[in-house]
Order: sequence, then structure tokens, then C-alpha cells
Amino acid sequence: MLKTLQAGARAAHDLVRPYCQKCGKRAFRHRHCDICGGICKTNQAKKLKVNYSVYDRQDSFLQSEYVCDVCYNRLKLSKCGVSDVVFFSKDDVLSGFHSSQAFKDLSPNHPFSQVKALSADGLIRIKQEHKEYLERTSRWAGCSKQDFLRGFHIIKEIELIRESGYGDPAEVEAALKKHCLQKGGNGLIKFFWDKHIRHHKAEYVAGYGKKGNPYYRSRHWTTADFSGHAVAIIAESASRSNGRKNELNR
Repeated sequence: MLKTLQAGARAAHDLVRPYCQKCGKRAFRHRHCDICGGICKTNQAKKLKVNYSVYDRQDSFLQSEYVCDVCYNRLKLSKCGVSDVVFFSKDDVLSGFHSSQAFKDLSPNHPFSQVKALSADGLIRIKQEHKEYLERTSRWAGCSKQDFLRGFHIIKEIELIRESGYGDPAEVEAALKKHCLQKGGNGLIKFFWDKHIRHHKAEYVAGYGKKGNPYYRSRHWTTADFSGHAVAIIAESASRSNGRKNELNR
């Protein structure tokens, strides 16, 4: 009798929750991806259509009623922050760039260090820019408090740059140098640094009197840090510039 009841219960269960013809599992009717046939745990069809509309792209699979996570991750698009090329997100090489020396040298002030997606073509351009960064480093003209650099001609003033929160003026100058190189310059003029002194006070319980009342002592101390600013420039050696002028006059 019990076995008959169990068999009847299983039969009723199969009618309500049939076997899936694709995966063979007993469950409510599955929604299968129209592209690969996989089970759609989360239907990404709408999300994929939105992704393609952002980049004004069309494709036949956008008519699919169901799209699984695997197909979405394989087909979704991104736009390279360097070359502006639209490419498949699965081919993004941004993580490799973030672990490279180029990212360390160009971060945080170069625009290429802020990109959110990177294609293979974009990475080639970043490598070329990093090569030029190293060349600017080798042609560093120097730093001056004046509006000129001895032995150099100023070709272009780029912009005023600032750095703060360093332990001494030498660290400020080094930070401004890196900032300048990332902006495309190879020298600094009108460089000045400032010392910022901060006063601190703290009270603490020093002990207790005869009647058990606490008495307090105050501790005073100061901390200091340095900030600085300068104008980043593109400069050329005066001898090199004069040599070029002589060649033009011949």
C-alpha cells in the first residue's frame, strides 16, 4: 500500500515538475539560452541589448528571448579608453596593464592610467607612450625657482602642477618631477615649497588624588609636512636648439 502511494506521489510530482529535455534534471521548466542552449540562471537578454545599444551595434542574437551569463560575458562589448575601438570585453587587457611597470610610471596623472577598458591596440599605444616617458626622463632639464632654466630654451609651458603631504622638500620636488613627466614635460620652473606645521594636544589621566578624583595632564606636540607647486614645461637644450637654427640658416 505504501509503495503504491509513493509511486502515485512520484507520478504526480513528475507531471508538475517534469524532466528537462536538455539537462535531464527534474525541476520547473527551465529557460534555456537561445545562443548556446545552457540554462539561464539569470536571463541577460535585456542587459545584452542595452550593452549593444550603448555602442550602436546590432546583431542577430539580440533577438534571443533568453541569454545566459556565459554568452553575455562572451558577447558583451566595451570601448577602449585609449584607441576608442569597440571590442569584446573578454579580450580586455586592462589587468595586465595594471600589473606592468608602465602603469606604475604613468599613474596617477597620465590620462592613460585612468582608462576603464583597454584593447590590444590601446596597449600598443600605451607602450609607445611609456617609451616616450622614459625618453623624457633621460632628457630631464631640471627644476628652477626662476622662470627660466639655464642652458635650456622653454618650448612650451604645460600647466601649473601641485603636490602635497610629503616629509621634506626633496620628496616634493621628486613628486613634481614625476607629475611633470606624466603630463608630457621634461622640466620645472617657478618651483616653490611650503612647510605646514600642525599643533596637537591630548589629555590623559595622570593619577588620582587622595579623595579618588582623577587629575589630568596635557601633552603637546607638532607634526609637519610639505607641499609644493611648479610650472611643468617642455624644454630643449640651448646647444641643440642653436644647432638646429644653424642648419636652417645654411
